[in-house]
Amino acid sequence: EETESDFLCFSHPDAVVIVCAAAYLERGLNLALQTMEITENAVLCVNMMDEAKKRGIHIDLEKLKTKLGIPVIGTSAKRGIGINELMDAAVSQFNHSGIYKIRYLSAVEEAIGILQPVIEKEISGINPRYASVSLLEDSDAFFAKILIHQNKDFSNNISVANALKKARQILSAADINKETLSDIISSCSVLAAEDICNGCIVCENGK
Repeated sequence: EETESDFLCFSHPDAVVIVCAAAYLERGLNLALQTMEITENAVLCVNMMDEAKKRGIHIDLEKLKTKLGIPVIGTSAKRGIGINELMDAAVSQFNHSGIYKIRYLSAVEEAIGILQPVIEKEISGINPRYASVSLLEDSDAFFAKILIHQNKDFSNNISVANALKKARQILSAADINKETLSDIISSCSVLAAEDICNGCIVCENGK
């Protein structure tokens, strides 16, 4: 998973197709949301729609598209259904306005708000929100990744260091350390996936 995240972060893909099984959409959306934090050039493929229908599971793809703010295509890959539409969506011009963002606890969002504008100014070629979260989780590890992939050392950048210090002070005041921050980020992703699924999935058995 870390290797995939690094690839998405530093390779700047033109498009990323995220494949979720229709019958287990909530689980797949958790991964989709994490991917969307790294790159906004994303398309969600909800596969095995026919199998989900057999189980009495119906997914409102238009509502899901509206909530996520990215193209959402339903497919049944084994039967070739929806594949052409999926390819068309992957090569289309992406509209980044209104794309869904995971919202964390207020202290975490405040810390991100301090770091993000500095990242946008000082470090190019990386999603600044994702970079902010990664630096708050483990700055040494993320600085090392930037050095490997961009051949640039930002570990001694004064502006970034000062912003990171202020951001960490905010987290510390809220009793959030590195370990609890990772737990918060994971749990917020899970809750966001659950929230998005609400109203988008109808099960004939009522579950």
